Order: sequence, then structure tokens, then C-alpha cells
Amino acid sequence: SASSDRRAMPEHKDRQIKEANDLQDSIKRIVAERESVESEVKSLEGQQQEVMAAARELQSRAGQINSELQSKAAALRQIKQAMYVKESEYMAFLEAQPTLAHVMEAARTDTSVSWLTCPRASAWNHVLFTAPRVDVEEDRLTMSW
Repeated sequence: SASSDRRAMPEHKDRQIKEANDLQDSIKRIVAERESVESEVKSLEGQQQEVMAAARELQSRAGQINSELQSKAAALRQIKQAMYVKESEYMAFLEAQPTLAHVMEAARTDTSVSWLTCPRASAWNHVLFTAPRVDVEEDRLTMSW
């Protein structure tokens, strides 16, 4: 029985050494895995900061574009309003000069001229988009486009 205990002792010791070596290998694997994960986390955090900085830049640019858009839309409204006023003045001028009717009729039949519909035109359904040049010579009034 004593001899069997002596034989079991080296086996037990060998088994403990093997388990200790396995445990050290496991610890080394876990440490390597932890270092790898920490490295990936740091890399992802860096990428996240870059993406967040890019997002802030894009938001800033979007704000600038929105501001420019509002400004240009306001300028466009002013231009349209000024154009409407000029068209109204032009129509009033034409309505006040009945002798220009034959000039407008001749110009209206010319298909090479582009027309703009004007809802305020009472005598004509269409008005030239660009105002004609009006010349007064003695008692004659002439218009040219």
C-alpha cells in the first residue's frame, strides 16, 4: 500500500504540473485576447471621434447652406416682386397709349418672339417679356425689340 502511494504521488505531481502549465497557457491566451480587444476598442474609439468630427463639420456646413438658401430665396422673392412691379408699369404704359396697339398686334403675330402671360393685361393676352425700346420723333412713336 505504501508502494502504491509512492507510485501515485509522481502521477499526481505530474498531473498538477500539467494543470499548472495549462492554467498558465490559458492566462496567456486570455491576456493576449484582452490586449487585442483593448486595441480594437481604442481603434474604434478613434474612428468614432473622427466620424463625430466629420458629422459636426457636415452639420455646420448644412447650417451655412440653409442660411444661404434662405438669403437667396429672399433675394429671389424681391426680384420677382420688382419684376411684377415693372411688368405692371409696362402694362399701364401700354394701356395709356392706344396708338401702340397696332405695334403690339404685329409683334404678337411674330412667332420668333417669346411671350409672357400677364394676368393684368386687359387689352392683350400676352406681353413681351423684355420691354421694347420706345422712341418719340415729332408726332411719331416707334417701338423696337
